[in-house]
Amino acid sequence: MIFKKIKGLIIFCLSIFLYLRYCIFTRSDLSTDNLQENKNTKGDFIKSSFEDYVSQEMCDTIEELRVELDVPSIQVSIVSKDHGEFNYISGYANIEKKKIATLNTVYYLGSLTKLYVQAVILKLVQDKKVSLDDLVIDYINIYPNDKSVTINHLLDHSSGLYDLLSSRRHLFKLYFLGKRHTTEDILRNVRENKPYFAPGEKRKYSNTGYILLGLIAEKVTNKSFSYLLNQFFLDNYKLTNTFYSSQDELPNSLATGYDLDMYRLDKVGLKANVEKYPFSLPTAGFTSGGIVSNASNVCNFLFNIFNTSVLDDKYIRKLRLFFIPKNKENIVLRTNIGHICGYYNFSGYSDSKKFSIVVLTNLSYASGGVYIPEKVADKIIETMVNNGIF
Repeated sequence: MIFKKIKGLIIFCLSIFLYLRYCIFTRSDLSTDNLQENKNTKGDFIKSSFEDYVSQEMCDTIEELRVELDVPSIQVSIVSKDHGEFNYISGYANIEKKKIATLNTVYYLGSLTKLYVQAVILKLVQDKKVSLDDLVIDYINIYPNDKSVTINHLLDHSSGLYDLLSSRRHLFKLYFLGKRHTTEDILRNVRENKPYFAPGEKRKYSNTGYILLGLIAEKVTNKSFSYLLNQFFLDNYKLTNTFYSSQDELPNSLATGYDLDMYRLDKVGLKANVEKYPFSLPTAGFTSGGIVSNASNVCNFLFNIFNTSVLDDKYIRKLRLFFIPKNKENIVLRTNIGHICGYYNFSGYSDSKKFSIVVLTNLSYASGGVYIPEKVADKIIETMVNNGIF
């Protein structure tokens, strides 16, 4: 217990030191009044086919929550089979520069990236390029680990393989010392460390497993993951604001990430500007968390994956297994959370109501166990239900 307290104090002191060294961020006025003065073109901030009164109420809700929760920016998109689309953005892409976020502003998706990896792998299975029962070792060297680890084990987090990105020691090096690694570094650590358990014995969330899936996809096709993502889905769905940060050039519209979690600055009420720390986002997660996009693109990807024929019904059913069920206002959503330093995001899809909802934020923080993007999504769904949309 004493050791944990000392360790926490050291991290906190180092955070303050880095804050002072890089002059990261002082408290800023994030009020709606200041923001509205700088908004010029309405189309940059809202596009909606919903009824005007419903759109206005949802916009007001998002504005109120952004100020209440003290979030730099919140970007929300809804795609509905019966009601069309709703897209809205509130806040700053960069606080220090007073750069206002627009609908074209993009964010790191964190673990929402895994949705795209699942889709790519299932498309390769559908095309008979691989099988879910294929052994991982047939594609990438994980020796001397258990040779019975399969692609399916990686997909459902039951491989048991060592996950470097869950190591507190390694995360400390990433966040505070600017450690950068390659996919080969990840593989080497898998080979050199004992597995947590035998394949299929239990489940343990694994970022490393999804990095390996990305490598397998590239190995069997001799194509980059970015190329596969575009060929299979993004081009078909006409999504032009989605990028894989390890392989694509990122646009200037990328929102600056802020943190109240990893660097412990919530204790003094300051937000860490992730760009000012030595932390490297493109090499932090690869295909476990490295996709960058805007809410509209993510929302359309999610809607289309369940409502087009790119994936057959068999593989759409398989894809459903990777989502977490959530009941809100008697609407069952298939949800996922995306978290990476500087960003916290939510996505959900309803089979019964045929709509998807995505909330992106450039703040990594959960206040009192309340996940900010999920709270925003809950309020928006509540607003839609109260207005008879569903």
